[in-house]
Amino acid sequence: GDLWQRGQQARIVGALADGDAEGLKSQVREIVKDQEGERLQQTLAPIVNHAMHVGHVPILKALRSLGASFDDETPSGGTHVYQAAGEGQAHAVRFAIQEGADPVVKHSTEGMYAIHRAAQAGHAAVVEVLLGKARKSLTLKDSQGQEAVHVAAMQGHTAVAGALLGRRASVDAKDRRQLRPLHWAAERNQPDMLGWLVARGADLDA
Repeated sequence: GDLWQRGQQARIVGALADGDAEGLKSQVREIVKDQEGERLQQTLAPIVNHAMHVGHVPILKALRSLGASFDDETPSGGTHVYQAAGEGQAHAVRFAIQEGADPVVKHSTEGMYAIHRAAQAGHAAVVEVLLGKARKSLTLKDSQGQEAVHVAAMQGHTAVAGALLGRRASVDAKDRRQLRPLHWAAERNQPDMLGWLVARGADLDA
């Protein structure tokens, strides 16, 4: 886009690297002063993408004041919230949702929602934010028919599973193949998770 083809590129990259929200805002404001709609979002998108990736909320606030949307799809196919969820950027996820980003958009190719991505990566703080902002995330099913609790069990992330069960996810939730978190913990050789699930009432006979 125009943003990355102009002389301001170095200054903008520098402001991003320094976390200089006001400097960035000044640089970007000059570029987007005559832009609106889709063109504006195309210009702002790569900066939003970077700020979400590193979780820099002051820069996100500056971009929002210039009209940035946090609901657009990133080049990798997920939303900005999905990307930040995978990076463990809980504060950025919270801010984006507060500013209108939809936290329950399925990734176009990976088939998961932000809560599955956070569970996969072991980011319990992001899971807590997503559940606080969108309770229906608790039982969202990915393209395999799995809830976030299944994903946490596969990866052995007990802190994430604890956050999910604390919000009343079922320890015996069944996926499309009727497999429960306990099955997946065994399948993926996660002995600590197996013990953890059994201690919390997982049905050994189901």
